[in-house]
Amino acid sequence: MRRKILTALLGASIAAGFIGLAVAGQDWESITYANSAQALALWQGTAWVGTTGGLVQWDLPSGTPQVHLAPEGFLDNSVTAVAVDAEGRPWIGLGTWNGGLAVLDEGKWTCWSAADGLVSNFVTCLAVDAAGRTWVGTVRGVTVLDDGGTPRDKSDDRAQSFVVADGLVHQNVNAICVDAAGLVWIGTSGGAAVLDAGGTPFDKSDDVWTGFTASAGLVNDAVYGVAADEAGRLWLACKDGVSVLDVSGTPTDPSDDTWLTLGAAQGLSERTNYVHVTFERGVAWLSSQRGLVALEGSATPFDPGDDRVTTFSAADGLLQNSVRAVAFDGGAAWCAVPSGGLDRLVGAATPADKTDDAWTHYVVDGWLPSPNIEAVLVEENVTWVGTSSGLVARSGAQAARFAIGVPLAIQRSASGVLWIGTTGGLVALADGGTPLDLSDDQVTYFTTGDGLTVSYVRELSIDSAGRVWCATSAGIAVLDPSGTPHDKTDDRWASFTEGDGLAGDNANAIATEGSSRVWVVHESDSVSCLDYAGTPFDKSDDAWALFAEGSPVGTCSGYAVLVDAEGIKWFGLCPGLFGFMAQSLSASIII
Repeated sequence: MRRKILTALLGASIAAGFIGLAVAGQDWESITYANSAQALALWQGTAWVGTTGGLVQWDLPSGTPQVHLAPEGFLDNSVTAVAVDAEGRPWIGLGTWNGGLAVLDEGKWTCWSAADGLVSNFVTCLAVDAAGRTWVGTVRGVTVLDDGGTPRDKSDDRAQSFVVADGLVHQNVNAICVDAAGLVWIGTSGGAAVLDAGGTPFDKSDDVWTGFTASAGLVNDAVYGVAADEAGRLWLACKDGVSVLDVSGTPTDPSDDTWLTLGAAQGLSERTNYVHVTFERGVAWLSSQRGLVALEGSATPFDPGDDRVTTFSAADGLLQNSVRAVAFDGGAAWCAVPSGGLDRLVGAATPADKTDDAWTHYVVDGWLPSPNIEAVLVEENVTWVGTSSGLVARSGAQAARFAIGVPLAIQRSASGVLWIGTTGGLVALADGGTPLDLSDDQVTYFTTGDGLTVSYVRELSIDSAGRVWCATSAGIAVLDPSGTPHDKTDDRWASFTEGDGLAGDNANAIATEGSSRVWVVHESDSVSCLDYAGTPFDKSDDAWALFAEGSPVGTCSGYAVLVDAEGIKWFGLCPGLFGFMAQSLSASIII
């Protein structure tokens, strides 16, 4: 075995970060899954629902949805926060590193990012105060934005950010609430904080901060939701329970604070994240991982004599147990349900009496079963999409789902077999030429018992001889099915690890070149190339080449690799996109 270090200059290297793509003369169809609800705001018969697949505008009287997606003018489809201002404009926070803040005004979107003054583009929560200012919680602190009442004109904007150095207890902000006195309450992953900005949030000289942690009385430092009740008490939804804080009118003086913990003793589920609190007719409604909870007697939280807790779960009518947010309209409770959509509960006025309850589900129709797209294969008459909820085949307006686990990679061999790498192993699917008809399918599964290094195939590639190469966290493996993918008796397997010559065992992607070479990109170990001389089951003639320290790409992580029709090798690495044009390894290698 000859081990060599590749140091040749790459033929091309490109680093780019794309938010969107527009090509003149081409029409784009945006396909999304808009039922994974993360945030909710109601306004005059409209429900604005933030999802992982865009913003859904539900007309509640008719039950008609309109899905707003990034191509309309905002920067990402993952909407993690929604707030509506006094003019009825929806503000959305986008939960990705290139997301930021956006508002829809008179049919047009205006966006703000770190370039406009946001402390981070990764937005987690929003609140609009009585003066019309927007408070933006992010993973790196808080920003307050005053758009001057003209959101489409940035020339009069003012933005001010607050971080740990200013008084915030933790940079990862999960919730914001502005109370009736104008105090800004902030829930973070390290406790809660209150900011008294003295009515001048753009002048820090008179700011007063107070922090609250578990040592002061919080049930847990991980605070996911914050709300003030009519008496000015703060309700803090946390990991493992809910804390109620009465500051006795002196938020900056903790000496007279009164704390109450609501947990298992009050009927709340143990080891549960409570993520949102709202109030309706003297009842506190809590959103949690285990359903929707109504706490009667919340007007007198320190008097347990009138308390009564009622929990609503999937068994009662929810689309699923987990609820991210709840809001009220006309006495009905509306719930944002992740991987479910929007739920409406009539009968919320009598939470302990479930006999008068009626549930209505609002779901956006579509053929995608999940927001997480792991792999795509486009063929002439059918598109195959691997999602976190399984494999989907779509042809025109029709679609079919396959329950084969979570597909991470999809390729079709020259013989017509569909090979699928999944989180549970390798799958061979023969669809009989009728991809939407499952009745004639033949499916065979391969795991570690067959020859895989681990049963989690991140990527696969089929060489010109019909052999299937798999990238895993424990090296790479190759299967020669001998032309009979559903008959294992004649299979041949081989595996390769760092001990054989790979730059590292943690392989993220793989691509074959002809019938004698395979390229691998690694986590933290750049690129490897194996020239197996057409004999992958005989390691004696293997030649290895590595991109590593000292090469143009250096030592980095890689996530994609492609060999194009011209023989150019393209590597998706953490510094950017790199192309390698040399056809002969030996011409570019120093031993």
